[in-house]
Amino acid sequence: MIYAISYNNHSMLHLKLLQRAISQIIATIDMSIITKLFMGFYFSKKLISNCVYDILILPYSKYLEVTMIFDSLFLSIFFYIVLFLVLMIILFFIIFDDSQLIFWYLFNKKNLKFKMLRRLVKENKEIYILGSLHHMHYSLPDYSFQHLKAVLTNLKPDILLIESRQEELDNHNYADGPIEMFYLHMAAKTLNIPVKGVDWFSYEDSKPGNTSKKRDQMITTNIIDKSKDHKKVLLIIGATHMLVETKLLKQKGYKIDSLDLENKQSLFSNSDKDIIFPRDTIKYINKRIEIEKDNLQSQTMSDIWQNATQRVILDLESFIKKIEDKQLKIEK
Repeated sequence: MIYAISYNNHSMLHLKLLQRAISQIIATIDMSIITKLFMGFYFSKKLISNCVYDILILPYSKYLEVTMIFDSLFLSIFFYIVLFLVLMIILFFIIFDDSQLIFWYLFNKKNLKFKMLRRLVKENKEIYILGSLHHMHYSLPDYSFQHLKAVLTNLKPDILLIESRQEELDNHNYADGPIEMFYLHMAAKTLNIPVKGVDWFSYEDSKPGNTSKKRDQMITTNIIDKSKDHKKVLLIIGATHMLVETKLLKQKGYKIDSLDLENKQSLFSNSDKDIIFPRDTIKYINKRIEIEKDNLQSQTMSDIWQNATQRVILDLESFIKKIEDKQLKIEK
């Protein structure tokens, strides 16, 4: 998928998360359940209203001179507030997993990383899934690039699977995908850990910045195929994909084997103070820029993809500028 490398406006990410939430809710909710909920609330409205009126309004009505109009307005507002809160609770805990990610990010940043790591097992194989937050790792001191690298270093997996396309990695386009995938790919090479890409998308069947059932299924297939000869696997992928792939792998017979807090803390333990990119970073970012410019000449690329690709090129160029201006550190 096309990803921008550097961002300064976090509000755009929040808007994107909310937009994705609405899209996924519409696509996945069983509307008959929602219809039943609304019907239940509608027929219980009179009962709720009467109870609220009898308890809160009636005893004081002669002092407050409550009118029928105020009664109706007050009870309607109260009812719709209750309805909204109940629906939000249902969406949060049952229907939409991404809402949990938003909650963790907004209210529990310090322990956010512990929510992003899980282990799945099947027979003698274990797959560790680590959900990443792309450019947001720059501004999260409790879930930084260093924490991602720490899991790789401390776990010492037999193979690292990342959110990049294997055909691009075969073409030495190591900067394909989110920036942390490139960072971790280079770190794995120094540790002699093999790396494979599991992402998939097409300009015809996908939209930039979004996932789809086909893409999710292809990623699952790639995970299983590329990890088949390994017992300890580390998959690092975007947080939304982490949730989806956990469900799809469970359908393939994997079971969640929960990690306790002590194990998680040991995996995230690190002493790195700075984000230091490999010395060939500019070389590989430039290579991706050239590939993206070539993609712009594709006859099958829609206007949406054209615009998204142009934005990515600008972000990649901005990333290089930050390195040249020494805002980002490079290995000497």
